[in-house]
Amino acid sequence: MPHDFANFVSEPVTLAIIGCSQRGRRYAAFALQEPTFCKVVAIAEPHLKTHQVMTEAHSMDKTLVFESYEHLLKASADTLQATGKRLADAVIITVDAHVACQGSEEQTRTFANGALQLPLVLAALVRRLSL
Repeated sequence: MPHDFANFVSEPVTLAIIGCSQRGRRYAAFALQEPTFCKVVAIAEPHLKTHQVMTEAHSMDKTLVFESYEHLLKASADTLQATGKRLADAVIITVDAHVACQGSEEQTRTFANGALQLPLVLAALVRRLSL
């Protein structure tokens, strides 16, 4: 059931998802259900079939679909340096902890305002919006 988030946000929170397996797609589905609240704009996922599914479902720019989080972080750092803007407001990390921890905190901060893992996603979005 959609909610009216228009009173809380002037534009949707942009999300990048690292790992688009079952958990990643489940979190991304929230963006489809609540498009006034959040929008998936970038993904890092090694499987090409998942690239197609996510790109079509979320009407994503294909240049923001990456095979690894390292490529996504590099693109974000380059964008931040060139434009002063991040690729996304928040990152949802749904890969195993040993993979997620490989990226440094500094790299992740260049990507988005915060890196979010699993159940912390909505709480962090609410905190970001100062609700």
